[in-house]
Amino acid sequence: MSYVRLQKLRAVDDPVAPPGDPSTYPYGQLPDKIESLPVAYWFEGWLVYPPIVGKRVAVLRLIRNGLRRPGVFWSTQVTAVEPGYFYTKNSVYKIAEVTPFADDDLTLEEYHATLRMLAQPPRPELLAFMRQPKRWN
Repeated sequence: MSYVRLQKLRAVDDPVAPPGDPSTYPYGQLPDKIESLPVAYWFEGWLVYPPIVGKRVAVLRLIRNGLRRPGVFWSTQVTAVEPGYFYTKNSVYKIAEVTPFADDDLTLEEYHATLRMLAQPPRPELLAFMRQPKRWN
């Protein structure tokens, strides 16, 4: 696995879900309304599923917007890939391999919790959202 930094550069034209406001976006939770990650959102972690057209990108996230926030990132379906960039149904991301975060202070429990999140099926409310017509297919 590669350790990467991803940054949302902008929304695509006609996104499925427009970007949220960074001052009110509920990081780590489902938003109350249909919105994607805010522009300028960035994170670092271990790339599990790389950008491939027609697939979703997955990252075991360690850092979110400069703060230690272990978790799992899943993109919407990738629509195009260029060197150093990929496009999804919502966003344009810059992706670069970087030196891994010095994670000596992450606890074993945090690692296990992150791995459990990746193994869990999506929450029912997220599945319902993803099954809406024209959303994620």
